[in-house]
Amino acid sequence: MLSIPEKVFLLSFYEKRNGSIQQSKSPFLTFGLIAGSLMELLNYGVVGINFSKKVIPTNIKTETRFTPDDLLRHLYYEKEPKRASFWIEALGHKRKRVEEEFLKTFLEKNILIRDGQVCHFHPEMVTPPTIKFTLKEEIRRQVLGKEDLNCHNFSVLKIMSSIHMLDQIFTSDEIKPIHVYVDQLSLSDFHHDNSPQITDGLLSILDSLKQVINGAKG
Repeated sequence: MLSIPEKVFLLSFYEKRNGSIQQSKSPFLTFGLIAGSLMELLNYGVVGINFSKKVIPTNIKTETRFTPDDLLRHLYYEKEPKRASFWIEALGHKRKRVEEEFLKTFLEKNILIRDGQVCHFHPEMVTPPTIKFTLKEEIRRQVLGKEDLNCHNFSVLKIMSSIHMLDQIFTSDEIKPIHVYVDQLSLSDFHHDNSPQITDGLLSILDSLKQVINGAKG
């Protein structure tokens, strides 16, 4: 199963006619990846988010691997807890390194293969439908078909909206009403098993992402 930031990274790909993969040039993508990684840490109980939106490490010795690899190390060795917005902005500006780590993870998981200077989906991932198409259609069904939206895809939708990449999932005719739908979407709108602390933490991270994006726009 793909993590929240891995889903965001996958959806950001542009597939060329020759089958090669082009990574997004969006200036906001890496901010979204870091926000998604913080959400994963929160969901796994590795960190908590306190009332002032600061990220508090709670289970640093976890054996679960997260991307980027050094995110936990940064959190652990920081003398004073920092707000989620600090980490999203600080690590989000390391765009090349962060995206290279996600690309490396996709190569290790055999989602992608490298052919010289370009990447393609692994042969096992392109038997119709492709892994990206499958994820895209799953989200479309849950939104447009009014199926049950799971918490993972709620987080992905919110991130994709914040980084202005909903066009990777929906058509130009659908974008405007979808933006309104996503802006109004709340975790209280559907069933999930998250505790109130995790729910509040997820929303805090999403608010922090919006804050960073608005600041980056100037």
